[in-house]
Amino acid sequence: MPVTNEENAYDVVERARLALAARPHAISGKQITISISSGIASLSGDKETVETILNRADAALYRSKNTGRNRVSLERETV
Repeated sequence: MPVTNEENAYDVVERARLALAARPHAISGKQITISISSGIASLSGDKETVETILNRADAALYRSKNTGRNRVSLERETV
């Protein structure tokens, strides 16, 4: 999400997570619930590369999965 700060990105993904989980979805004739585990990271400086931001987003995703799933985690750059 270009030109979006971490908090706003978190809010958007959290609203999507809640909306999907709020009602069952019909797939192949079965009602299922859908959950989202997500990780968010944002560019935090001129020296950051695509690889470092993807690594941080991946770390946040796995933190979401490892702490109960169906949640959004934010990964901030460590200096």
